[in-house]
Amino acid sequence: MVKFKKMKQSKLDYKDSIRKHKKDCELKFGEGLYQSLLDKDMSSFWKCWKSKFGKREAHAKVIEGCNDSSDISHVFKNYFMNNYIPNNPNVPHVYVYNVYTNPWYTQG
Repeated sequence: MVKFKKMKQSKLDYKDSIRKHKKDCELKFGEGLYQSLLDKDMSSFWKCWKSKFGKREAHAKVIEGCNDSSDISHVFKNYFMNNYIPNNPNVPHVYVYNVYTNPWYTQG
């Protein structure tokens, strides 16, 4: 009977120790995030954040029936090209496209 009580007490102590350690880690994590924000150290903040929550891919898997990233980019390109309304109708959209996609573009 004495062995059973010691075993049971050891198990309770072990579980209690794990609970305390987990709580301490959560507090330490929160303090690390808070301190990073106070110090305006964004790289440290995001490093701490990613260590806790991990990196999650928020990319859609299928858009308009396409699941390849290249095909999806073409779907977006076509959508926005069809819905494009220029601020100045005298400037062709090809010129605007070239200006924003190629920083060294010069009108020829």
